Amino acid sequence: MRSGQSSAAMRETSLPATSLIDRALLLRSDYRESIAIELSRADLSTIDAFFAIFGDRPRWMKTILILRNALAAPFGLEVSRHRDILSVERKPAYAVGDSLLGWTIFVHTPAELIVGRDNAHLDFRVSILREDAREQPRAVISTICDAHNMFGVAYLKAVLPFHKRGFRWLIARARSSGRL
Repeated sequence: MRSGQSSAAMRETSLPATSLIDRALLLRSDYRESIAIELSRADLSTIDAFFAIFGDRPRWMKTILILRNALAAPFGLEVSRHRDILSVERKPAYAVGDSLLGWTIFVHTPAELIVGRDNAHLDFRVSILREDAREQPRAVISTICDAHNMFGVAYLKAVLPFHKRGFRWLIARARSSGRL
């Protein structure tokens, strides 16, 4: 969290019961985290919030993602295309099954966007859930991972320290810049 940002603006929470995350995936998940953040822009759609967080990754983060993909692809894992990492292409509309920065859209409603990927080693989902029935509208951004085998467990253990820090940093950065 950046200096000057109140703890009320961003905090750890649990996945809201209203989320449309697949309950079977949630029950068998090996990792889950949820961050609630007050929205400075109440007009944001879930797609807008996604792009606010993940559409403005710094060059160093893009480099790490490309390197990760170069190491993972020889093992037969599905990875994002370089162009999905390097450039942010935004379409006028999105539907379930579409690709969003290289991730598949599993759920797209006005209240929630769920994207992710199913892979041989693990499945993951990222949910952006708007909660508007509050004095201050907020979003709950969640990550859920389900490792399928020992490779998935090892991979998860290796990336989680970086993921946790980067995930929170991207959210805080989007909020502090006024995009979220």
